[in-house]
Amino acid sequence: MNKGEALRQIYRYSEALECYDELARFNDTLALSEKGVCLAYLKRYDEAMQCFNETVARTKALKNDNSYIRAEINMGIAFLLQKDPDSALACFDEAISYGKGYDKIWTAWFCKGVALESLDRKEVASGAFHEAASLRIREFRERSKLQAAQEQIKG
Repeated sequence: MNKGEALRQIYRYSEALECYDELARFNDTLALSEKGVCLAYLKRYDEAMQCFNETVARTKALKNDNSYIRAEINMGIAFLLQKDPDSALACFDEAISYGKGYDKIWTAWFCKGVALESLDRKEVASGAFHEAASLRIREFRERSKLQAAQEQIKG
């Protein structure tokens, strides 16, 4: 975890923004996307969307790149914060279509469920939540297997 991420997790968005801004200057697309998250939580949506759009533009050729997928998820969350679930859905669907190997793709499925629920599409939302839970459980199992193997090697 980097300093910006730690600050964001304790809701110190302005300070986290400074960290991400510094990293983004070095052409770090992931930092640029995370800067957009901070801006969205600070309700500076236009600036946030600029960060997401720039990240997507820089990484679009590499659609399976984690920065691209994460930017689409982050942009979708920003659309949800602005009460625009239709635009959010488009972002989550884009992330899902290219993020099959991304370990945090469950977040796109969960957020898709939130967007669908806000559109009163409860049955479809339920399917998205179910997929998010299944992927999250799989991630925990894989992490547990890795930790068990590491313990076995140590011990």
